[in-house]
Amino acid sequence: MCPDFSLDNAVFTYIAARQPVALFSQHRPIFGGRLTVSHTSKTDVLSAVSGDREAVIIGFCIDSHGEIPRERIAEHLVSYSVERERERERILSL
Repeated sequence: MCPDFSLDNAVFTYIAARQPVALFSQHRPIFGGRLTVSHTSKTDVLSAVSGDREAVIIGFCIDSHGEIPRERIAEHLVSYSVERERERERILSL
């Protein structure tokens, strides 16, 4: 490798593994710490948790209708998933 080589110069570069990968400068535990997303400083990673549900977005993501700020999309996906599950349970209990 070149002496000035750094993965942090790359865009949209990441790996999901059980432990943080030292080649990357950024690390985000996901799924209750069972995995870690190691990524470059130029790769966005957004996540949200509600109970046993988690949404992880790696890379650029937008709401095509412009109603949800980028920073809240993972949170929106998790809450929508929880709402759908509650609705399913309600229908099954009828």
